Amino acid sequence: MAGAPRSPSDPRGPRRRGGVNFSIFSENATAVYLEIYGRPDDRDPKEVIEFREQDAFLWHSFVSGLGPGTLYGYRVDGPYEPEKGGLRFNRNKLLIDPLYQVDNVGDKVEQRPLRL
Repeated sequence: MAGAPRSPSDPRGPRRRGGVNFSIFSENATAVYLEIYGRPDDRDPKEVIEFREQDAFLWHSFVSGLGPGTLYGYRVDGPYEPEKGGLRFNRNKLLIDPLYQVDNVGDKVEQRPLRL
């Protein structure tokens, strides 16, 4: 949804009216990015959204025009200091939302629509 209008976000979770509120907790992150994909086999996202709002370690952003079936993942920047508390941030890793539903069908992974 390149250029999709944004609305003020609320860190409390998803909304249905007009879009989706994404949120992720991290006490040590320095940046959080949401990547939106068109199809499960896409290598590159069709849009990357940098979260600009943070409240009490909860990074969040409302993205209008999205709804059930949206394919997404997170990338998170932060310190890589395993010797200092085990911090292992790596922006090169795509993080899947643990609440997102995934079905394994044979050797192919299919994602079900996001339940909002």
